[in-house]
Amino acid sequence: MELNEKQRAVVEAMEQNILCIAPPGSGKTRVLVERAAHMIEKRKVSPYELLLLTFTRKAAGEMRARLEERIGFQAKNVTIGTFHAVALRLIQRFGTELGLRPGRITVYGDWETQFLLKDIAMELGVYKKAWKPRKKDIDAVFATYYNTGEPPDVEDPVWPLFMAFTARLKENNSLTYGSILTGLQLLLPFIGEHLKWRHIMMDESQDSDCLQWSLVENIKSITGSTLFCVADPDQAIYGWRGADVDYLVRNQGNFTTYHLNINYRSTGKIVAAANNLIKNNAIRVEKTMEACREPGVKLDVNKNLTSEGIIGLYKKVKGGPDTAILGRNHYLLEKTSRIMDEKEIPNTYIGKEGKLTNSEEFRRFHAFLKLIVNPFDNFAFLLIKDIVGAEEEYPNIRLKSAKEGKSHFQIWHDIYTASPFLRAEADVNNSLIDVATSIDQMFQRVDILEFILRWVEDNNPTGTIGEYLEWLAVYDIQDEIKENAKGVQIMTIHSAKGLEFETVIIAGMNEGILPSKRDQSAEAIEAETRLFYVAVTRAKDKLIITSRPETSEFHGKTTIEPVSRFVEWMKI
Repeated sequence: MELNEKQRAVVEAMEQNILCIAPPGSGKTRVLVERAAHMIEKRKVSPYELLLLTFTRKAAGEMRARLEERIGFQAKNVTIGTFHAVALRLIQRFGTELGLRPGRITVYGDWETQFLLKDIAMELGVYKKAWKPRKKDIDAVFATYYNTGEPPDVEDPVWPLFMAFTARLKENNSLTYGSILTGLQLLLPFIGEHLKWRHIMMDESQDSDCLQWSLVENIKSITGSTLFCVADPDQAIYGWRGADVDYLVRNQGNFTTYHLNINYRSTGKIVAAANNLIKNNAIRVEKTMEACREPGVKLDVNKNLTSEGIIGLYKKVKGGPDTAILGRNHYLLEKTSRIMDEKEIPNTYIGKEGKLTNSEEFRRFHAFLKLIVNPFDNFAFLLIKDIVGAEEEYPNIRLKSAKEGKSHFQIWHDIYTASPFLRAEADVNNSLIDVATSIDQMFQRVDILEFILRWVEDNNPTGTIGEYLEWLAVYDIQDEIKENAKGVQIMTIHSAKGLEFETVIIAGMNEGILPSKRDQSAEAIEAETRLFYVAVTRAKDKLIITSRPETSEFHGKTTIEPVSRFVEWMKI
């Protein structure tokens, strides 16, 4: 299908800073791909000069695949990835400028981060009975730092812990997921001559936080790049995670703005309902979607449905992998998936792997892999010291480490040179599958081993341990979504961002669920409206809305949750 007039105008636009307002189903991915192709083929821009930032790795993969199909081998030289993926690559390459050691840097997830914070707090003597309320302040300081790049003030009570934690990361040649971007912020002044990008393109930019916008501005300042942003402020759903949802509204005057308004995805009735819903928000960029498709079937509203009722509804629509059940939170969705499993109804619950990847056993298993690529990771060694028989010797290992300037792993290596782990696994060049299989002999965890094998099969049959760990470091819930999914796909609305399905069933549309009962301020209701808007606009052909029974009993307490006001706002 040819680009429409407005899409063509955006693709060929020449201004320095461009904002493309692209509502759901308006072909934004195609516009991004065509613009990149246009710049390379018509404007003779080098592929090396393009930086294309996406919100999820799944979107980055789709973008690269489409661009390769469009322009061939040149697409391989375009930098495409999420902020975190691109930043991590740069830090792996130039980390010595930050005082990190050459070689692979390991990245800690939330589980390791919390464990390490507690360990340092105990060393500093601040881990006491009042730790829980203190921990809230600590988490708030780190969240602010990771979202804005602004460290705490030296007068802040958290400052000593913050500095000790930062020093420990450097000692371990490691980062946390959050510090990947703050690390890039510190790195940029040292690597300007290596940055070849002259054109930055941002997808889903409405969900970028203050630090991400600052990084883009810094790269622009260093390289003189143009900036092309695709966004829909009505789909900004990550304010709770630090996204600056009003940035584009505040700064629209700094951009030349183009509007796409035709929705090619959904039927006319779905588009009309979405328009009616989002018009209730006061703070937004004014726009109205136009439907390209026929009106379609009437939107279906089903009240007083439990998980069993939702399953019965799904059976009636005779759905499959192109049907999704979406909800505000995991509670109702997890229960629905569990009942489907019991009834042997094929389903794929997106988020199930999160329990595995966040488990202690998963982290301890991967500590072995991390030590192979980064022997300075003392925290990884701490996690496995009991497994390798270093529990009793550990205090002496720490003392010798401090005296000799070696890592804990290196000291242990000196003592136990005959260890089968050292002989068989401690070689970064060994096969990932061979090493993982060997490690699994200590754990006997088929699910962890299968997780690694799936990565090998889906991503890179010849992938190295370092490449796998780099992939895992920026693991995203959408990585669980597979093309060959079995049965209906069940996920939260946040997980469905950027996706589309022939049939969408939205579960739990009650007051107190969506919108959430936690915050009833005008700002919070607007955020919840945007979340429901995202859910509605995932549907192509059929949209079914369900609500739980309005009255429920729990431990003798009656809870009343009427049907969500959002259903009425849709005017269906």
